Amino acid sequence: GTPKENSTDMVARRRHSYGEKNWQSKLTYEQVNEIRARRGESQRKLAKEYGVCQQNISKIQTTDTWKIID
Repeated sequence: GTPKENSTDMVARRRHSYGEKNWQSKLTYEQVNEIRARRGESQRKLAKEYGVCQQNISKIQTTDTWKIID
């Protein structure tokens, strides 16, 4: 197949590095669930606590990222 077809197949069969399996991930599934449970708290405070930027906290809480654990 084409490179695009191969990539699509890889994602469909979950053979890619996603979530905490990704070598660049700074968070675990447990931490993401904790962040989502703490929606009323300051995103800047959470970002500092977890060592990520505020935008990452926002995307986690709105499920723009880490969709795999919904």
